Amino acid sequence: MAIANALFDTEDDEDTNNLRYVDIPYAANDIKQFLSIIMNSPLLPIEEAIKPLVHLIDDIATKVYIIKQKLTTDDTDDLTLDELAAIHLYIWEGSQPTKCIYYLLNEIIRHEFPEEFQLWHPYLNLLLTALGKLPSIGHHCIVYRGVRLCDLSNEYKDDGIYTWWTFGSCLRSLDQMKSPRFLGKQGVRTVFKIDCYSGKRLPLSEDDEIILTPGFHFQVVGKLRSLDDLNTIYIREISSSSTEIILPVPVVTTIEEPEEPLSLIVKTIPQGKSSMKSRKSLKNTTYRIIKMSKVLHVCSDHILELSGKRLRIDDLKHILNERLTQKITILNLSKTNLTKAKVKVIAEILRTNLTLIELNLSYNPLDNAG
Repeated sequence: MAIANALFDTEDDEDTNNLRYVDIPYAANDIKQFLSIIMNSPLLPIEEAIKPLVHLIDDIATKVYIIKQKLTTDDTDDLTLDELAAIHLYIWEGSQPTKCIYYLLNEIIRHEFPEEFQLWHPYLNLLLTALGKLPSIGHHCIVYRGVRLCDLSNEYKDDGIYTWWTFGSCLRSLDQMKSPRFLGKQGVRTVFKIDCYSGKRLPLSEDDEIILTPGFHFQVVGKLRSLDDLNTIYIREISSSSTEIILPVPVVTTIEEPEEPLSLIVKTIPQGKSSMKSRKSLKNTTYRIIKMSKVLHVCSDHILELSGKRLRIDDLKHILNERLTQKITILNLSKTNLTKAKVKVIAEILRTNLTLIELNLSYNPLDNAG
C-alpha cells in the first residue's frame, strides 16, 4: 500500500481511510457461479481490463499508468506487471474511500447488481489471478478484521457456518487493529479473530496486510464481549465443502502409578469432636461442589469464564478436566490468584489441547518463572 498511497499524494485520514479493513463482511448469497465464469475468461492487459470502469473511478487509467511506471520486475515474483498493478490498484486509498476500487467492488458484490458486476469481470479476473499466484499464509495463522460502530455478535451464531463473498483485508496485530487508524478504542466495535490458512499476504504492503478472497468459508467457535464495547467473534476457516461441526480433540490426562499398591485403611471415627469435624468437612465439600456447579452453569458452550474465582487447586483441576474436553475455545483465568502450582496444573492439562485459541492469565501474581 505504500507505493499506491505515495503515488497519488493521499492523506491518511484516520476517520475515513483504511475502510477496507473495517467494513461489514458479506455473508449472504452465493456468487460462486459468477466467479467461475470470470475465472474462465481470457486475461486482458490491465489497460484493457479497466476500460469498463472509467466512468466509475476518476483518473483510473492515469493511476494504472503511474503504478506500472513505479513498479519493477523485481517487485513481481511470479506475477506479471499487469497482475501486480491490479493488486496495487485494489489497495489504493484515496481521499474519498467510497470511490476507491475496493469499496466499489465490494458494494457491487453485496448488492448483487448483475449488469454492473459484468463491468468488473475483466479487472476481477486479473485481480483474482494475481492473488491466486501469491503463497497462502499457512495453517493456524491468526489475523484480525474489524467493523466500526456495530455489534455483529447476534449475526453470527455459535457453531454457525458462513461464507464471506466480499474481499476482506486483515491485519496480523490486534493492537494495530485497535489503533485510532483502524477500529479505535471507543464506541461499539466488532473484531473478528480469524484462524485461517488461505489468506494472501500482499506484496509491498506497509501494514503487513492479509487479504481473504471471496468464498472464505468458516465456522464461529466463540464470542466474547469486553468492558470497552469491543465485541470479539472467534472464527476458524474450514474447507468450502465441509458442513460438519468442528469437534474438539479430547484431553488426555495421565496419572502416575504409585511405587507401591495403596492399601485400604478403614478407620473408626469416634463420636465427639472428630465426628463434628467430619460433618464440617463434608459440608465444606458439598458447598464446593455446589459452587463449582454454579461456575460451570454460567459458562457458555465456547467460553470458560473463571475470572475472579478463587478456586482451590483440586477444584481448578476438576473444572478444567470437566470442561476442556468439550468445545471451549476461550479460557479466562484473570484475577484468580494463580500460584506456580496452579499454573503447572493448567499447563499439564492444556498440553494436548487443540481447541483453545485464547488464554487470559492477566492480573495474577505471576513472575517470569510462573
